[in-house]
Amino acid sequence: MDGIGVVTGAVVLLAGRPLFWLFVGVMGFVVAFDLASLYLAGQPQLIILAIALVAGLVGIILALLLQRVAFGVAGFLAGGYLVSMGGVALGWAHGSGFDVTMLIGGIIGALAGLLLADWALIVFSSLVGAAMIVDATGLGHNTSLLLFAGLTVVGLAVQSWWYKPTSRPLPPA
Repeated sequence: MDGIGVVTGAVVLLAGRPLFWLFVGVMGFVVAFDLASLYLAGQPQLIILAIALVAGLVGIILALLLQRVAFGVAGFLAGGYLVSMGGVALGWAHGSGFDVTMLIGGIIGALAGLLLADWALIVFSSLVGAAMIVDATGLGHNTSLLLFAGLTVVGLAVQSWWYKPTSRPLPPA
C-alpha cells in the first residue's frame, strides 16, 4: 500500500472543490509523472520527478491566477486520467488508440470543467481521489471496484454538503 497515494487521494476525494488549486496541482503532478515515466523511460527518476513537480506548481499557479481556465485544465487532466485508469483496469495497452481515447476523455473533461465548473470539480475530484486511493491499495479487481464506488459516493456526499454556491443579491429596484 502506498501511503502517499492514499493520503493524496483522500485529500482530493474529500476536498477537491474547496481546495481546487490543490486538485489542479495534484492533477498536473500525477499526469506529468505518468506521462514522463512512460515517454522518458530510462531517464533518471529525479528528472521525471522534477518534470512532475514543475507541472504541479504550474497547475497551482494557474488555478490561483486564472480560476476559470484552471477549471478547464483540471477537467482535461481529470478526464484523461480517469480514462487512463479505466483503460488500465480493463487491460488496455498504451498505444495510439489508447492515447486518442485519453485525449477524447480529456476534451470531454475540459468541456465539463468549463461549462459545469464547481459541480464538475466535485465529480472529477471524487472520481480521481477514489481512483488514487484504490490504485495505491493494490487490491483485487472486484474489491477495487467496490471500494472505488463506495469512495466515490463518500466524496460526492462530503463535497456536496461542503459546497455552498455563492449567490449574489439582486440589485435594488
